[in-house]
Amino acid sequence: MPSILTETISPVTTALTTLAKAKEELGITDTASDALITKLIDRASSVIASYCDRVFGYAVLTELFRYAPITGFARANWRTLRLSRWPLVSLTSVTDGDGLVSPTLYESETGPTYSFVHRILNSERSFWTQPPFTVVYTAGWKLPNDTSPDLPNDVEEVCLSMVRSAWYRRQGDPSVQIDLVEGVGRTTYFQRSLSGMDLDDGQMDILRPYVNQPI
Repeated sequence: MPSILTETISPVTTALTTLAKAKEELGITDTASDALITKLIDRASSVIASYCDRVFGYAVLTELFRYAPITGFARANWRTLRLSRWPLVSLTSVTDGDGLVSPTLYESETGPTYSFVHRILNSERSFWTQPPFTVVYTAGWKLPNDTSPDLPNDVEEVCLSMVRSAWYRRQGDPSVQIDLVEGVGRTTYFQRSLSGMDLDDGQMDILRPYVNQPI
């Protein structure tokens, strides 16, 4: 379902953890490395958002859906409007080709990886039949640097883990798994990028519930 998404109020930040939490994780109390740690947080947050194919931050949005006339089986696609951001926090308004749709004629459904708006007629879900459709809504989580943050803890923990890995990689090489000195030397490495900003299998498993899944 093609749509045009406009941010009326954009996320205040994209960082998935705070400088204070990262410094506590690293045991750092001075401010000498604040700029570097902030950079690492931003890079880790970007990798996570890219892997999950989503924007995590809280935003107010206007989404316009346009439909060409269709018939037959393809008409089933008209049963729901799938919003581009989730989770849905609040639904402000829905308009169609006839104007403002009464709130009694639609209902919303949301979760970590989806937000739907369903048409309701005679107390049952029905078809959206008068395009175009415009939905004004608020979606996303308040991130750790926002007031009253509600980002799931496991997402923030993955970000902190990535920052920690990248930080200690600068101090030495925690990717070394085996280092034999006797005879012919041999060093075996964990599969990590030079930046320490890749996601390992465990981290991807944690993030999987938040990955955007095509429908």
